[in-house]
Amino acid sequence: MSRNLATADSSIPSTISEEIAELTRRLQFATPALIEDCLERMRAGGMELPPGLRRGWLDEYRYALHRVPAYGLVMATKKIKRGEYPDHRGNFVPLPAQLAHLCRIEAESTIADLTRLKAKANAAKTTADLFAPKDTEEQARQKARIRELHAAFKAHHAAVKAAQKGWGPAAEPIDHESAQYWTLIKNLQDSGPLTAEQQEFRRRIDMEISRAKPPVKNEGKSDD
Repeated sequence: MSRNLATADSSIPSTISEEIAELTRRLQFATPALIEDCLERMRAGGMELPPGLRRGWLDEYRYALHRVPAYGLVMATKKIKRGEYPDHRGNFVPLPAQLAHLCRIEAESTIADLTRLKAKANAAKTTADLFAPKDTEEQARQKARIRELHAAFKAHHAAVKAAQKGWGPAAEPIDHESAQYWTLIKNLQDSGPLTAEQQEFRRRIDMEISRAKPPVKNEGKSDD
């Protein structure tokens, strides 16, 4: 079985995230290969198939066990081979439904541990969110303004592209005030390397700034 580790949240201790990932892996459903392997191990120990279960017996076990936790199946197989179930006759493999029941019993403690750890992780994340620094009113206003201008710019750029392809009327250039604003945004220092999408967005901003309308001049009216 492959180990599929969950991505850890930065607010959750790494040990908890690792334990959650391991328990989640254990509770993955048993694969057909694992089912066949566990049955073969029991039969290799001298156990026979239950009386009356002959033709199509493997399909019966696959059907009964296809949604039981893999960990439960492995543990049940070990205990059956060791004779740790007092009600089980060691000369026969348990019936499909009986084996599935034993698998689920063996997985109960793992399910309980996973539930407890997830609750602990959620509590840690909630606490971290409560004490996380919040944006000031001015920062929130600026972010909202940036989102608004970004959306307007994308809509304008889409209109330009549509006009270039003959899909719609030609888009008006952005005004001088918007061009000044986007020039300031463009000149801000980047926090890290730009992605390809961010670089493309920068190029679109440069193109639109170069096409911006000139500032409006207030000219006095001449008397006739």
